[in-house]
Amino acid sequence: MRNLFVRVTVLVAGFGMLAGGLLVATGQAQGPARAAVHVGRSHSIHLVRRVNAGRLPAPTHQTVINVEPEETAPVTRAPRTTGVVPLVQKKIGAPAADAGAAAVERSSVAGLSLNGHMPPDTQLAVSPSRVVEFVNDSAEVLDHSGTVLKTFDLGTLFSGKANTGTDPKIVYDSSSKDFFASYISKFSDDSASTVELAVTSDPTGNWFIYDVNDEKILQDQPKLGVSSDKLTMSWNDHGNSGPEEYIVIQKAGVVAHAGTVPGTIFGPDSSRLNIVPAVQLSASSTAFAVYHNYTSNKVGLLSFTGVPGISPTSFTERDFTIASTSAPPGAGQPPVGMTSSPVLETGDDRLESTVWSNGTLWTAGNDVCRFKTDRASRSCLRVIKISTAQQALERDVDITMVGGDVMYPSVVTDARSDIWIAFSSSSTSQFASAEVAEAPGGTIGATIGAIIYKTGTGSINIVSPPCTTPPTTRNRFGDYSAAVIDPARKELGIWTAEEFGVSGCNWGTQLGAFTP
Repeated sequence: MRNLFVRVTVLVAGFGMLAGGLLVATGQAQGPARAAVHVGRSHSIHLVRRVNAGRLPAPTHQTVINVEPEETAPVTRAPRTTGVVPLVQKKIGAPAADAGAAAVERSSVAGLSLNGHMPPDTQLAVSPSRVVEFVNDSAEVLDHSGTVLKTFDLGTLFSGKANTGTDPKIVYDSSSKDFFASYISKFSDDSASTVELAVTSDPTGNWFIYDVNDEKILQDQPKLGVSSDKLTMSWNDHGNSGPEEYIVIQKAGVVAHAGTVPGTIFGPDSSRLNIVPAVQLSASSTAFAVYHNYTSNKVGLLSFTGVPGISPTSFTERDFTIASTSAPPGAGQPPVGMTSSPVLETGDDRLESTVWSNGTLWTAGNDVCRFKTDRASRSCLRVIKISTAQQALERDVDITMVGGDVMYPSVVTDARSDIWIAFSSSSTSQFASAEVAEAPGGTIGATIGAIIYKTGTGSINIVSPPCTTPPTTRNRFGDYSAAVIDPARKELGIWTAEEFGVSGCNWGTQLGAFTP
């Protein structure tokens, strides 16, 4: 296969970089299908607010940094040592290894940065004319040239309370020409929370806000997927430890801004954690989602059929055997003077991103691995490809950076079926930076090309001297990156958004637009 040869237009919100690499497919094994049909219960969602984003206040940067709590301690086990290949990094603007590797037509613009919260939970959605970035409780709307059109507070949008809530998600759906977004509105002590859903055709105009689920507990890390006729959401009750709840919502009702929209909810479910609904880029009457329980050697594919309020809604499951995963170690950073920098938290081994198109599903998360020439275990990217048409596992690989760490991947495919992976990378000689990798035609062979499109400028250190009250021992990073299709380029290009290091208590995010 060929290396990453990209024709690039980079639009940036923050800072980042790019890398090339090597991938090896592992097992083709697949488990037996579960014959059971899983039926949920009726659960309608309700329209509670209509808000004009043009009238919303700009985000305010808080002087005291709020660090998201750790729900469960990740478990790190022995690294994966087979099916592991290194990245070969190249910075934009650096001399190309060969003529085809040059990245051209690039530009950049500063975007959202430190806003009083860590980590940023970076999210992105792109329509033919608008680019929308979410971090924590802040939103920014740009045009495709990088001009900022509006910034606003997400807490005010979703609940009417500024500087509240967290864990945003946003998706643009080309079929309905709408942006869909989810959010957790909660009290500061996590004693109660509301899962919210919003829809708009104009991110600087009117948004329609729905209450999806109210609980007297912490509902955490909501996920959002979209298909031809369904919206699928999931979240963790009580934080990472679960159990999981997930809901299928009638898409047509939300698009029509109906006062009450039918849904079918499943759970609480302790057997399936961190379910990630797919963002589906082609038409299908089936909505897909995947899950992978911590440290296990199984990935479960959930297939949802029916439309709430129209036809019975249920799901079936097919399981596939993969190499076992484990939570990765922390990511190294360069020292500051003669003082070593604390490692960046790289989270656990949950799946983080899922995309589906024309019978193929890709999903990715963090893992621990070690390449044969590396002296240490590293934070790596686990990337999995499943044929939903053939019900077969096609790829199960780890991507590593020899001598450094890569983390928080997001995946998307373009109209050529290329797979793109957005992620951050860091080492003791490289500040945390933004990267994107591409495998033409979705074929991950002996190598995969990648580009560092924004280099970090300093080591993040919120531990010493402390940036938080009370002080923390956790140097948070992540928890997500973003990679999305570019409809303005007829889906032959993509946009990305990742976190990068600035220095001390500061982080930034970088947006990039790429064409193969």
